[in-house]
Amino acid sequence: MLLKKYYIGSTKKQISNMRNLLTFLFILITSVSFAQIKFEPGYFISNNNTKTECLIKNSATYNNPVSFEYKLNEEGDVLIGKINDIKEFAVGEGYHYKRFEVNVDQSSNVAGKFSTIKDPEWKKEITFLKLLVQSDVNLYQYENANQTRYFISSGNHETAEQLVFKEYVTRDTGSSVFVNNFYRRQLFVALKSPNLQQDDFEKLKYNKDSLMKLFLKYSNQEGKTFTNLDEKQNKSKINLKVNVGVSQGKIAIADNIVNLDYNSSSIMFRIGFETELILPFGQKKWALFIDPNFQMFKNKGNGDTRYSSYKIALDVDYQFIQIPIGVRHYLFLNNSSKLFFDAGVTANLTNGSSVGTSGADLVVQNVYNRKIENSIGAFCGFGYNFGKYSLEARYNFKNELFSPIYLWTAQYSTFGIIASYNFL
Repeated sequence: MLLKKYYIGSTKKQISNMRNLLTFLFILITSVSFAQIKFEPGYFISNNNTKTECLIKNSATYNNPVSFEYKLNEEGDVLIGKINDIKEFAVGEGYHYKRFEVNVDQSSNVAGKFSTIKDPEWKKEITFLKLLVQSDVNLYQYENANQTRYFISSGNHETAEQLVFKEYVTRDTGSSVFVNNFYRRQLFVALKSPNLQQDDFEKLKYNKDSLMKLFLKYSNQEGKTFTNLDEKQNKSKINLKVNVGVSQGKIAIADNIVNLDYNSSSIMFRIGFETELILPFGQKKWALFIDPNFQMFKNKGNGDTRYSSYKIALDVDYQFIQIPIGVRHYLFLNNSSKLFFDAGVTANLTNGSSVGTSGADLVVQNVYNRKIENSIGAFCGFGYNFGKYSLEARYNFKNELFSPIYLWTAQYSTFGIIASYNFL
């Protein structure tokens, strides 16, 4: 009964720590994210065809903007580029917008709000279209809060037309939904290629993935040059890092027989490597990582008991491979530096580590010599990255080192600094 009560209490405490960690990180990341600004190298072309190299605020929330923020240099003031003055602009490797005056179908694509008219309900707009595929026939995307449309241009690319897809109902049936798939005919006429058959158009769906596959198949022929900008926008990246660190490890050992109270700390070093996957969404601010490393905690000391004159000398020998797996969020300061926060779980794998007694009689040795088990814990950290170098402060929450069959516990935690170098 005593064992069950103690074990349940320890487990609840660890769960509570994890909940507090996740809540803290969510509030911190959310609040700081609203304040951060990232400007990336880009350019814009004005109405008089002057091309200006600059730094443009890269907001992946751009749908089809009517303006954008830019700076002429890192220390420069933030300026506004307006659609009436700018013909096109590009940010980073994959974000390219071009101004067009186009007819945009205003028909609703929400079930229950379908139009009773088969033909598009046009409205003329001046807008920046996002370029997805650049070739002799370009593919663009138009997106706002209510609808997503696709456009094409060819020849000198001075004009663009919408690919027509519309769901509608008739006044007679009311509930039966019909589809205007005129976009298939438009593309059949525009994309002439031996790589494409009639079947490619008849089964074509009106979404980005299907349209991209068709355009790439069209462009994949001799003499064709094309650029897949959507791939550059949504490309993940892998970083490989080697790291070293120093930390303070703390261990607290207690039992319920003689009220043993043993607390000790030790400075230790770690060495490891990290594999980080930069995710292809959210402006590449999010990453997953795994960071296996080797650590060693050794310490000797006396533990107090309920009997003031009786102390137990303990010898801790803990060598383990730690495998943190976590998620990381970057906060860009400029093109070369950024802050980051991370959190996750760790698996501490050990073999032959133990807590023992020194200079004690055989009875005490039999009671207090215990094997350290593999354990699971949680961690959080924050740091700074400049180019290929990173420095992080990381806290590993308390985790239990002993099997729950024992009437005593050993809780282990660390706080340390990790320096890493990205060699990719």
